Amino acid sequence: MKAEFMNFFQKGNIRILVVDDERDGADTLVEHLSELGYSVTAAYGGREGLSRFEEGDFQLVITDLVMPEMDGMELLEAIISQDNRAMVIVITGYGTIESAVEAIKKGAYDFIPKPFKIVELKVIVERAM
Repeated sequence: MKAEFMNFFQKGNIRILVVDDERDGADTLVEHLSELGYSVTAAYGGREGLSRFEEGDFQLVITDLVMPEMDGMELLEAIISQDNRAMVIVITGYGTIESAVEAIKKGAYDFIPKPFKIVELKVIVERAM
């Protein structure tokens, strides 16, 4: 049983959804996280992200905060209401202390201001998983 538990949490078994309306940013995160051994999918907006989350089995969602149509805070709330076990990390270039506190209160695992180093994100992802 213990070996099965450990195998489940190998990086390849962890599915991450990256949601960002800036395609280059999303694709860069997918590339870096894939190189670290995670199974990663991109969505290019909040509504698309929610749809992919509903269709898939993701343990972690990394979402931008500021997006048209459905922002990261709305996406966070929708994901947590569907699966309160899902880990959500909010990233933003427009971060304030108030928005960070709001995200954590709504269930985000962490809040990361842009720009950030991929090694910082790696540590946070590993800690979340």
